[in-house]
Amino acid sequence: MPSRKTLWLVAILAVEGLLFLWHRDHFFNGDSLFFFSHRLEGLTDVLRVFQGPDHLWQYRPLTFVIFTFILNPLFGLNPIGYNLFPIAVHALNTILVFGILRGLGLTERAALLGTFFFGAHCVAFYVTYGVAFLPDLSYSFFYLLSVYLFVRFLHAGLWRALAASLLSFILALFCKEATITLPVVVVAISLLWGKGGFHTTRGSMRDAVSLTLRRTSPYLLLGAVYMGFHWITKAGQIYAPGVSHPHHSEFSLYTLHYKYKYLKWAFNLPDGLVFRFEGWLNYLIALALLIFIVPFLLTVVRHLWMRDRLTWCGCTWFLAALSPVLLLRNLTMHHNLYVPLVGLALVMGIWLDGLAERFVIAGRRPARRAVPVFVAVSIAAVFFHNQVALKDSWIAVASSVAETSLQDLKELRPTLPDGASLYIIDGSPVPRGELQWFYDYGSLFRLFYSEDSLDVQFIGRDAQLPDRHDLPAKAIILRFDGDHLSEISGSP
Repeated sequence: MPSRKTLWLVAILAVEGLLFLWHRDHFFNGDSLFFFSHRLEGLTDVLRVFQGPDHLWQYRPLTFVIFTFILNPLFGLNPIGYNLFPIAVHALNTILVFGILRGLGLTERAALLGTFFFGAHCVAFYVTYGVAFLPDLSYSFFYLLSVYLFVRFLHAGLWRALAASLLSFILALFCKEATITLPVVVVAISLLWGKGGFHTTRGSMRDAVSLTLRRTSPYLLLGAVYMGFHWITKAGQIYAPGVSHPHHSEFSLYTLHYKYKYLKWAFNLPDGLVFRFEGWLNYLIALALLIFIVPFLLTVVRHLWMRDRLTWCGCTWFLAALSPVLLLRNLTMHHNLYVPLVGLALVMGIWLDGLAERFVIAGRRPARRAVPVFVAVSIAAVFFHNQVALKDSWIAVASSVAETSLQDLKELRPTLPDGASLYIIDGSPVPRGELQWFYDYGSLFRLFYSEDSLDVQFIGRDAQLPDRHDLPAKAIILRFDGDHLSEISGSP
């Protein structure tokens, strides 16, 4: 018969299924189409992507290997497979989080509550949205696996666990640059290891630091080599140059003032609470969550002041894992919270577990009722968030635009003549951003028409279509009205 722990874990995974599996028929978007247009052709391409950053100033070579040699052969052009795969990886990450929390000394109930907070969080909507966030999905798995194995090493001193942890760290580094924060996390775990609080005497602190450096020196060394590699291959610019680049960094108040959103999203608070009115349900959900969030934050501050080791460990994890994106000038996005959430889940699990044992009245603990209320409110908040995100989030809108445009073109032109050129005019009444991104610069049409040489040109809102006499003989002119494509090849 399954243990109680197993049953609760299965229940958490079932909640994840209810929240993130029910709408898995969405189409590809610009970010997922990117992997199709950048599939590797052989060993030469594999070696190339490992040699340095790509044209987007990113170094994520293993994601191209995973897509090209695992996902694409398995699923072809069927979106369902690409949509189910992230759910499975998220389930594995959830189990790893439980293992980490238990390994750090949390009670079974605290670990389960923290695991629920991580697994049934609104951030998972984005990370599990097809392969649009394959770098986040892949690096998070190897990142969490590395931390889990490091905790195992601390428990049992098994060198094979340390070796496997270092291998996972390397694989994570090849998936996404944010992995560079892992050495900070393992240093924090190692330094705060033990049943006591901070080491208060000078001698004990010195011994703890010395032991921590011995335990974590391989991670620090690998991290230094990785940063040196980036420094060399990126000509001394770790972040992308150019103010308009989405990965450009800038240390300024302008950059930081947008980052308050991460704190709001971390607690599943809905958008539209202050700067615009989005309906009373937003405020009801926010109020229900704040009943828990306010005392939680006050408790965290008190525990930090008391130098509680696990609270410091969780907060260090959260801030360290989030730190690389705090300086990004142009990007503040939900999915960046995925790995930092584990640190918050550690502290949240401890707090909820303590809440359940507080306030004994007449031999009973009425505060225990607050825990299932928190679970119910969290599920409702995430469900509400998913409903809104499926209609309004950029990834869902991008999927809809790509799918509808492909269907429109298939109806207009079931086949394309050899040597055809597509000219797509952006005629949408409301700007949607760069139209070419929705189609991955035309790879959508090349992919589904099996025309690798198909020429696709985009005419922006402020640009003019070339004179008809200057267009290729087989030019097909299309107009995007914000929702659909229509052909205007024969129009004057």
